[in-house]
Amino acid sequence: RFPKLRKGHTFCVSFFLAMLPILVWVVKASRGLEWKALLGLVQTILFLVVLVMFRSCAMLLTSALHHNPTQTRPIPVLGIPVFYNADLLLRLLSSIDYPVDHVVIVQNGRHPAVTKIVLQLRKEHPSWIILQNPDNVGVAGAWNRIIEAVPDARYHVISNDDIAFQPGALHTMAHFVEEQGKLVAARQSNNVILYASRNWPWSMFA
Repeated sequence: RFPKLRKGHTFCVSFFLAMLPILVWVVKASRGLEWKALLGLVQTILFLVVLVMFRSCAMLLTSALHHNPTQTRPIPVLGIPVFYNADLLLRLLSSIDYPVDHVVIVQNGRHPAVTKIVLQLRKEHPSWIILQNPDNVGVAGAWNRIIEAVPDARYHVISNDDIAFQPGALHTMAHFVEEQGKLVAARQSNNVILYASRNWPWSMFA
C-alpha cells in the first residue's frame, strides 16, 4: 500500500549496515586514545549517524504518508460505441465515478431510442464528443472514430455500451495503466465490471 515506506525501511537498514564498518574502523584507529576521548569520538559519530538516519527516514515517511493514490491523472478518453442499448448506455454513464478528460460516444445507425438519449446528452454535457454514423459501421469502425476524435491521448478506454463499472474500478484501472504502462482488458463480472457484456467475450479494454 505504501511502496515508498517500504523503500524507506530498506534504505534505513542499508544505511545502518553500511555505517558499521566505519564505526569499527574508527574504534580500531582510536586504540591509542584515552578511553574518555575515544568514548566522546564514538558518541559524536553515532550522533551524526543517527541524525542523518532520522532525517532521511522522516523525509521518506512523510512522503509515504502523503502518497495519495487518488492523485492518479484522469482517464484521457472513455469511448463508447452504441447501437440500440439506450437504457444500458445510461446505466453505464451513471457508473462512471472517476474523472475523464474526454467522453466520446459514437452512435452507430439511427435507432430512435438512442437518438433521443444522444440529443439529451448533448444538452446536458456539451463538452462530450458525440459522433453519429448514419449507418451501422460495426464496432471496429466506431473504435476508429473514438481514437480519431482524440488521437493524441496517452491511452483510450473503450467500453461496450451494455456494461457498468464497479465502484472504484475506473480509479484502480487508471492507476494501474499509469503506474505499469500496460494494457488492461476485462470480460467478466469481477472487480472491474459489474455487468459483463452479453454479446462479446470482453467488456472493455484500455
